[in-house]
Formats: sequence, structure tokens, C-alpha cells
Amino acid sequence: LENTISVAPDYELAAYEGIKYLFECGHREVAMIGEFYCRENGNASGSYYGRNYHTPLLINGAKRAFQEFGKVFVPENDFFINRKDALSDSPTYYAELMEKRPEVTAVFCVCDASADGFYTQVLKAGRRVPDDISVMGICRNRIGFSQIDFCAMINPLREIGSLAMKLLDDGGDGKKSHMLPCYFNPGTTVKKLG
Repeated sequence: LENTISVAPDYELAAYEGIKYLFECGHREVAMIGEFYCRENGNASGSYYGRNYHTPLLINGAKRAFQEFGKVFVPENDFFINRKDALSDSPTYYAELMEKRPEVTAVFCVCDASADGFYTQVLKAGRRVPDDISVMGICRNRIGFSQIDFCAMINPLREIGSLAMKLLDDGGDGKKSHMLPCYFNPGTTVKKLG
């Protein structure tokens, strides 16, 4: 739509800051957990994109954080996707992560549904958050779906709504897109390693 203006969280910055925080906490083996993910033309070595606009932004943020700590983010190895509904009784990403990357000590989840789903899977496997694995994510609010105080980059929903209303009232400001930074909630789900 030609005259559409978007106001959204800065997902690239959120992924960068969140994953950087995990590295700063001493985690050296970090993975990303997501919901929307597919391979271009089914090619595992092809470029990655999602069924939404923010997956490439999240991946770019992850790449930047990994690079800053001397690592390379490789989606085939570092991005695990739930193959079923995130809120179902049988999400798959935790089992896949433990099978392929058991050395991972922290995960960054791209939304509160994947954070809640991953957290539940950890508990069902008899492990503990954050003692056995740290869980961080991007959440709509401070608590998420399951009332867990996640360490998270919180979407700036109030600010998005305020700016959107201002832009509507003022007729816009000439920019098509406005990305607002998420804010940090330390929560209780990330362990600092020695």
C-alpha cells in the first residue's frame, strides 16, 4: 500500500542486544529458537527467510552478536524451529536442540510463544531453567503467556501505539518505517556463568 506507514519493534536490534547479553553472561554456546522459518527452494545452503518480515531481521541481529564475540551464526546449526504449533503439547525444538547441539547453555527465543514452549519442554525433560539451560526471548510483555518472569527484550507496545496515533493525527512524517528499540527485562531465566 503506497501510503502505509509501519511502526514496529526493532527486531534486529533486539536479537543483537539479547544474544550479546547471553554472551556477556559467559555463555559461549548459544542457539536461537523460532517459530517461522523456511529454506529458500528447500536448499539447506540457501539464504534463509521467514513467512514474516522480522525473521531476516532477527537473523541479521544474531549474526552481528555472534560476530562481535568471534563466532559465526550459521542458521543450519544455530537456529532451531518448532515443527509444530508452539503451544501444542508436543513442540519439537528442545529435543532437536539436545540431539544436535547438547553443548548449548543458552537460547534466545524469537517470541514469547517459543520461549514458553521451550521452557515447558525443558521442565518436561527433567531439566531446570536457568540452572541447566538459560532461556531468553523477545516478549510482548514482561511475563509472557505462562506467567514466567523471562529474561527478555520487551516489545515497546505503548510507544508503538503512541507513535502510530501521533503519525495518524499529524499525517505522517515522510518516513515509511519506524523501528523502536525493545527494552530489557533481566527476569529470572538466565544464569550468569563464571
